[in-house]
Amino acid sequence: MNVYQRAKRGGDYVVMDNGIAEGIKFTGAELLAAASIFGANEIVLPDTLGDAKQTLSRVRTFLEHYSTPLAESGIEKMMAVAQGTALQSVKNTINAFADMPKVTCIGIPRHLIKTTGSTSIRIDVANWIASAHKDRFEIHLLGADAAARKEIRWAATYAPHIRSIDSSMPFNYALAGYALDTVGNIYRPGQYFDRAWGITANVDLVKHNIAVFRGWANGEQSGLEKASGSEVRGVSATGGERQVRTLPKPFNS
Repeated sequence: MNVYQRAKRGGDYVVMDNGIAEGIKFTGAELLAAASIFGANEIVLPDTLGDAKQTLSRVRTFLEHYSTPLAESGIEKMMAVAQGTALQSVKNTINAFADMPKVTCIGIPRHLIKTTGSTSIRIDVANWIASAHKDRFEIHLLGADAAARKEIRWAATYAPHIRSIDSSMPFNYALAGYALDTVGNIYRPGQYFDRAWGITANVDLVKHNIAVFRGWANGEQSGLEKASGSEVRGVSATGGERQVRTLPKPFNS
């Protein structure tokens, strides 16, 4: 918890995920309490993986009961997740979010890459949002898939309006002993949320991988130049410093 509080004091932007990607379903009250404790600037609203209908229902219910308490707690923005199983269902979900004034950001989930079989799906969705809902939403990519690890490089080129991304990918590669720019398809290890990986991680390799990821996010070929801009730090409602996902605000608007 202290990690995020220090980050907030240092000027970083803290986004709190809702825990559903880790398989944990929290109540609205629990999400509100966690966001307040972590000092989040933005909260990811409740969703259901792959299910647009349930996601819309959960978002509406949450906003009805908790949007005012969130505002009173200093939560500046609310991110709704564009769930669905195909491009059209995702678009329909986003169209529904457009009628909810409290929703300020669209989170495009990582699972769409595998669900749709398209490595460009999130870039396509981001560009459709910019066209169909001009200046209505900020856009965030929820996680990164090692099978499409250079997705963010292409996003920087073809969808530079994407605001940010969160990922444990640089850390996962370092845990496996690999540089991010030399090998592919390294995924998060088992018991990731139960072990103090920071004790055994190669710090220099972690720093290298973060530099590579930042570079890709800014459209660099080498990925080794240090990116500028404030950092966006992500925390899941499951809590704990072991789950920190720290990356810069990667795209220049």
